[in-house]
Amino acid sequence: MSAIFDLLSQDFSRADLIALAALAVAGLSAVYARRQSEEARKSRLSSLKEARRPQRLEVLRAMQTFCHYCSTYYTAYLAGTATGTRDLMSRITSFEREMEEAAIYDMPQVAAESKLLQSMGIRLQRHLDRLGMQLTVIQRGTEAKADEEAVQTLVDEFAARQASLRDVFAPFLHEVPSDT
Repeated sequence: MSAIFDLLSQDFSRADLIALAALAVAGLSAVYARRQSEEARKSRLSSLKEARRPQRLEVLRAMQTFCHYCSTYYTAYLAGTATGTRDLMSRITSFEREMEEAAIYDMPQVAAESKLLQSMGIRLQRHLDRLGMQLTVIQRGTEAKADEEAVQTLVDEFAARQASLRDVFAPFLHEVPSDT
């Protein structure tokens, strides 16, 4: 402590004062440069996230469309507008390909949701195959009740998933999750 007082009690020449002022300015500019660097990094990350928004919105739309298709497929199946489960399996395959091309691996929740939707679609297809042709489903009545109930459960789950997709995507689209 006395060394500091001794240093300050000395007579400083003009050159010494200029050097100390330059040292103070250099220290302040280093602090300012560090803050600017941090702000530039945040801005770069924000712009990158914003640039990916259209692609992510397209993935959201594709997932909602797939959920809607699967939730209404059973009705179309019973009405005879969807023949067998080939249409459903084709749609599952194209959805899987679409998700692979979308490169959603930087969004782990979305990737997990995509895999879940694909597996639900395959389960729906398997239960429909067990039920058999459209006309026999209606004629058999209670014979295949377990499969029919499983199909109804999957249809309801697809509708619920479709409604909750916005919450899954909220962190990636700068949105606040809804209170559902």
